[in-house]
Amino acid sequence: MRYILLIAVLSVLSVSVCQAADVGKNNLLHGVVDERIELTSIVFRLAGAEEYCICAVKDYAADIDSTFAAYMDHPLMDYIRKMREERAIGFTRVPLSALHMYIEDGHVRTTREMCQALVEEDYYWTEDMHRKYVSLLDDFYRKSGFHKFYERNEELYRDAERQFNTAVDTYLNAKWFEDTYGGKPLDGMKAYLCVNNGGSNYSLGNGTIVMGMFYSMQNDGGVVFPHMGVRTVAHELTHMLVEDECREYMDETRAAADTIFSYMGETLTKNGYSSAGLWSEWLTRVATLLYVRDNNPLGEYGAVMMDDSQGFIWQERTFRFLDNYMENRDRYRHFQDFVPQLAAYFNYTAENFERVMWEHENRRPYVVDVFPVPGTEIDLAAQDTIRIRFRFSEEMGTHCHGLKSSERNSPKGCNAKPGRMAKCIWTDSRTFEFAVPAEWYEKCDTLAFKLDRRIQDRFVNGIEEDYEVYYPLKH
Repeated sequence: MRYILLIAVLSVLSVSVCQAADVGKNNLLHGVVDERIELTSIVFRLAGAEEYCICAVKDYAADIDSTFAAYMDHPLMDYIRKMREERAIGFTRVPLSALHMYIEDGHVRTTREMCQALVEEDYYWTEDMHRKYVSLLDDFYRKSGFHKFYERNEELYRDAERQFNTAVDTYLNAKWFEDTYGGKPLDGMKAYLCVNNGGSNYSLGNGTIVMGMFYSMQNDGGVVFPHMGVRTVAHELTHMLVEDECREYMDETRAAADTIFSYMGETLTKNGYSSAGLWSEWLTRVATLLYVRDNNPLGEYGAVMMDDSQGFIWQERTFRFLDNYMENRDRYRHFQDFVPQLAAYFNYTAENFERVMWEHENRRPYVVDVFPVPGTEIDLAAQDTIRIRFRFSEEMGTHCHGLKSSERNSPKGCNAKPGRMAKCIWTDSRTFEFAVPAEWYEKCDTLAFKLDRRIQDRFVNGIEEDYEVYYPLKH
């Protein structure tokens, strides 16, 4: 929900595309571009709303800004800024209001019933505010010639629909939802696509989601819905599938949400979350993480990292706690059966949040010990292979980064070859072994190198700095 996709994280998740095997075609969701959604997103962009200024399709963004440059001072812009300041109108509330208006005969209109329905769904809106907003929006729509802009970009919108629907049909595992949520109905879900939204995505309730996540490939002006974006589709669908459980435990978790928000409010607010919605959003993220663990294990650590960056800094803890669910699926047949434990865990997390903060601030893995101990002598004559073993504080990603040279080399540069050709061996998830032939160092007085600080744990936390070791050599 909301700022769900960070461009910086895409590079991590792009190597973790979920497998299409055993997923196949499904009729769960069909995405369409809607003029009301695109219109309201764009006017909030023009008014300077940060969450609507992240369109990643550069040509389209430039087209928006140049086409409507003359209307930056339209009264609608000041009114949007006023609504944001006084009533916190933004994020989800923008597309939600768009569904309570209609476009007919070149006008944007609403009805009394639509205004009343909007206020019932979201108390941040008032009927008078929505009416005035729609009136100003209608004036902007007509004077700016917005519909001509919309028609001019129709090919782009159709391409967005093709990209989205192909990805969902191929990679979204609809059967998983049915099995996990005990046959909750999945039909009738609606997806509105918004190219201007960039990385913002929203669950509006009543089976409706709004998806952005389109970006151009280099500078060709096209749109792409990446395969890893299906994880976000799963997240937005999950909002609706867990809403009953969210509501049931709302009172029980409210104090915990307030406590967590007192620590993380700045980051959470920046990403569009309030204390009142924290339990719901967190439960949805937990359920989404389960989807990733079952359908795309290579992407699970990237998902945790994304949650962490948006203020949910206890997700590494949560990931480990979910092992209890994964190991007891016979006991917890459906996700709903495990929610009581998650509610208790949410409260427990709040009670211990100072410890959570400490863990997060000190989350980087570190080298616990090295054998042989650095600084001790290595006898080259006594072994054919030099083995240096590093043990880490956390379970590591077990990938291999290059080693760096050290100024302690003697003579200088004598071990350049091992830096390029040393064999990287992970004997287990916490133990890394550097292994090289002893003959490589026959002309060296010292063996010295650095472990690259990019060596990371499974949650993509790197060690704090390059780790250097050196050994006097005996010939």
